[in-house]
Amino acid sequence: MALYNRIFHTVLLAAIVISANPQVNESRAAGSEAQIKAVDAAIRRQDFGLASKLLVELASSGNAEAQYRLANLYRVGRGVRKNIVKAFILMNAAAVAGHLEAQYSLGTMYLTGQGTVIDGSKAKHWLTIAAKRNHPFAQNKLAKLKTIAFSTTEKKALESVANTDEYKAEQSQLAANNGWTVLMEAAWRGQTTLLSRIAMNSEIIDERDKEGKTALILAASNGHKDAVDTLIKAGASLDILDERGVTALAHSVLAGHDSILQSLLMAGADANHTGKSKLRPIDWAIEKEHSAIALQLISHGVSQENLPGQKPLIIAAARSSSVEVVVALINQGASLQAVDDQKATPLWHTAASGNAQAVKFLLEAGMVPDRANIQGVTPLMIALVNGHVDTAKILLEAGANPNQTSTFGNTPLIIAVKGNAAQAISYLLQAGATVDARNQNGDSALMFAARSGNQEAVKILLAAGADINLRNKKREQAVSIAKDAGHKNLAKMLD
Repeated sequence: MALYNRIFHTVLLAAIVISANPQVNESRAAGSEAQIKAVDAAIRRQDFGLASKLLVELASSGNAEAQYRLANLYRVGRGVRKNIVKAFILMNAAAVAGHLEAQYSLGTMYLTGQGTVIDGSKAKHWLTIAAKRNHPFAQNKLAKLKTIAFSTTEKKALESVANTDEYKAEQSQLAANNGWTVLMEAAWRGQTTLLSRIAMNSEIIDERDKEGKTALILAASNGHKDAVDTLIKAGASLDILDERGVTALAHSVLAGHDSILQSLLMAGADANHTGKSKLRPIDWAIEKEHSAIALQLISHGVSQENLPGQKPLIIAAARSSSVEVVVALINQGASLQAVDDQKATPLWHTAASGNAQAVKFLLEAGMVPDRANIQGVTPLMIALVNGHVDTAKILLEAGANPNQTSTFGNTPLIIAVKGNAAQAISYLLQAGATVDARNQNGDSALMFAARSGNQEAVKILLAAGADINLRNKKREQAVSIAKDAGHKNLAKMLD
């Protein structure tokens, strides 16, 4: 893609040079005119693919009309994939070549920030050229630059900045689409100097856009700390909700902007506010795994009260966060006895995620290692199911029962064999796991190893004294299971 873009820019640079040479243009005028007619015919047939192909050929040869038309196709995505940057480059080439409509369009692109940064001086330059050539819309646009209709309140706020370089004569298309005021766009773009001059007018500081967002929310969600600080200093309301029920503080949490969060907390923003989702900022921080932000909120003293329909905060943290977050919550009073709707404890969830450090901390804090969920699955079992062998070892060393069975009668040893975890099998046997324990179907760990063709597991189990003569409820033995599964070499080991 980078090579393609370099070639694209090189071709257009050559096109600018060629299109500026009248002699070259005259020699190609006849052929170009015929191709433009072919383009017109293709467009009348709605065949924009063919039109764009013809225009690419012409544009690369320096035809300003083709560059202008192709730019417009890129602007709307007809016949080509929409690409506003390429549209700007082509429009610039056509304008430099003297194309009147391109000069007007380039001025408006600079004015609205389409494919480039907003640049009032360049917008004025190209619109002035077009206006001098009697382009009626350019003349109107220039007149509008001098008399933009802002509200009375905004006019007063903008008087001191209307002639500065930072001031943009007209809002970008993005701003227009969102219903932004000049203040809102300055906040969204992080234009602090401009913002500080406008924001002192308290009458407009808390105005909302089409999504209910204020300037403070826009600055916070877009990561502009200086803009946030400026708005706070100017007296912006901290806890206004947008249409989704999200505050500026919650937006900073969702986006992971910890420095902005700190500014809002210090200013007194509500850290426990819930919107339409009924989630607090701390819930968002934990769900998004923004551990540093979660720690900020916890140290600030957020509420750990269980919300209706939400799992306890400690459970959420155990499932997804760093050990520091779990420790901080417990130090702030989180209950070690908390369970989710499946009766799984914080220890169960840390074991499931393989968070070995958190598992150690919870065990040292006094959590019972064998408390199972409603399916009878213990922390040891879920650690094995998810392949967390090191976590399983920590639980065994803390006294986890290697022979406890789930609702289906599976033991940790059977689960380890099913997971092809040879090291875990050894740890379990060393901890006293019963080698011939069977589940409710009568299958032993050796039978599962035979079925999967796991020779290493079979060797370990046989060395531990596994009985090759046991039969399950189907009257199958390990050797017959291996044969039926096509594991001939393994069957010989068991015969």
